[in-house]
Amino acid sequence: MKKLFVLVLLFCAVNSINGQLNDYKYIVVPVKFKAFKNPNQFQTSTLIKHFMTVEGFNVIYDNALPFELQENRCLALFTDLLDESGLFKTKVALVLKDCKGEVIYRTLDAQTKIKELDKAYKTVITETCASFQGLNHNYEPNSADSEKETIAVSFKNDVKSIEEKDAINEEKRSSAQPIKEEIVEKVMQKTDVVKDSNDDTTEKIYLYAEALGSGYKLSDKDGAIKYILGETSIENVFLVNQEGVNGVVVKKDEKWYLEYKGATGKIVEELNIKF
Repeated sequence: MKKLFVLVLLFCAVNSINGQLNDYKYIVVPVKFKAFKNPNQFQTSTLIKHFMTVEGFNVIYDNALPFELQENRCLALFTDLLDESGLFKTKVALVLKDCKGEVIYRTLDAQTKIKELDKAYKTVITETCASFQGLNHNYEPNSADSEKETIAVSFKNDVKSIEEKDAINEEKRSSAQPIKEEIVEKVMQKTDVVKDSNDDTTEKIYLYAEALGSGYKLSDKDGAIKYILGETSIENVFLVNQEGVNGVVVKKDEKWYLEYKGATGKIVEELNIKF
């Protein structure tokens, strides 16, 4: 009877954890943990992403966030490595935190006395990630959630199974069409020049593009972010949803235009973007 009671408690605990984790669409793994000097040191990021992906989680690196996650970080849990290693042992655990920094899940501690750090971290990461086994992550998106696939950045010596997983994601992403080509074509055909950019009497205002995981951020000369551009499946066409502006940025005749719906109707602005 006592064993049965313990099994029931464990079953309830696992179901409770599943319920919490299923509220989140992504698990974000840093390419560089705070405990280390170098990115992916001892292949920690690669190994953690690999084991969590095997258990059914949608895992991405923190330098490859999809556009919807850039807008709403609360769609994800963020992985942190608790490293309590000392001179004679390597000891770690993993925690998953929400967008407010609250711990949602913590793995069991794992430790080893192996002296070679590469082998030591591989051993403890493998052991602590065993805590994810049997959680059966099953995120059910709301109707407002984006269905875009995500791209994960891999390292030179990445685990083979991760490369295969990323290749599948890339194939799915390339076949997706978040914006129908005919709609984009109409936008480009209707885009008229609002202001002659060669007019010497008007001082140009440049926006400087900085690459993100799935698009660009456009900043002015003072570093203030003006727009976030989200990639689409069509070349030189980006989605914009920033500070009330909900539209597209397209390239036509070697110039960039922002088109969105304003209070008085369609508004088209030429943007001087420096990539």
